[in-house]
Amino acid sequence: MKEQEQTNYSRIAEAIGYIKENYKAQPGLEEVAERIHVSPFHFQRMFTEWAGVSPKKFLQYITVEHAKKMLKEQQASLFDTAVAFLGYIVQGYWEEGREPEKPGSSHDSLCPYEVFDARDKPFLLGVANDSLWRSFCTVAGVPTLAADPRFVTNTLRVGHRQETVATVAALLKTRDRDEWIVELSKAGIPCAPVHSLKEMLGHPHTAASQIVQRYDHPAYGASSTVAQPVKFDGDRSPVRRPPPLHGEHSREVLLEAGYSSAEVDAYVAQKVIVQAKEI
Repeated sequence: MKEQEQTNYSRIAEAIGYIKENYKAQPGLEEVAERIHVSPFHFQRMFTEWAGVSPKKFLQYITVEHAKKMLKEQQASLFDTAVAFLGYIVQGYWEEGREPEKPGSSHDSLCPYEVFDARDKPFLLGVANDSLWRSFCTVAGVPTLAADPRFVTNTLRVGHRQETVATVAALLKTRDRDEWIVELSKAGIPCAPVHSLKEMLGHPHTAASQIVQRYDHPAYGASSTVAQPVKFDGDRSPVRRPPPLHGEHSREVLLEAGYSSAEVDAYVAQKVIVQAKEI
């Protein structure tokens, strides 16, 4: 092999290594050429002679193939997901060696931190530290409660959970939910409404996310459905066709499978299959 050819091969090998290492950034022709100290024109010519494809095509190939490999390597299971959601609770089990009590919406190591009923509707209150506790007592109009020996620290409030929760619950029932949300938010205290289905469906975020999609059903007219909670390249998959009626595609499926129209008619007559009525 001539010395120049060896040099070219070495440069191509270096270029390929650089492309593979930096596939996420999708380096351009000029960048790769500069990396191996040749002009873009020279790099394109020698690469095409060696590989039989242009560097641009190779760049695209590396990116796509690596993406395919990454997709194949991604694994998830419902079981693993469920265990992952229990991570915090499992850690407590390891440390204390006991099965935890069912906490409902509360937090095992924070108090008060759960769903409470306001005068009209429920909402979540998250008093995660002693500073927030003092702020809550002020907003609730009982600043002296913050100095109660049972409730001064989070550790004490957790130790007196029933008393803490009962005291806070009584206070929160004196005002409507939205009033509490406004005042608590002003004070920087974590809180959030517990929405009814009607509220959730009418929420601006629900509309913006397009998780609820509308479509026309030939038999039932305007209908709605909840979309898959996954977007691909920023887009949510649209509703391509409405849910089928019972037996709507029986004939179509059997014909595609190779059965004749006469055979399908016989199956319908014998009630072997159901065929939806014409809409």
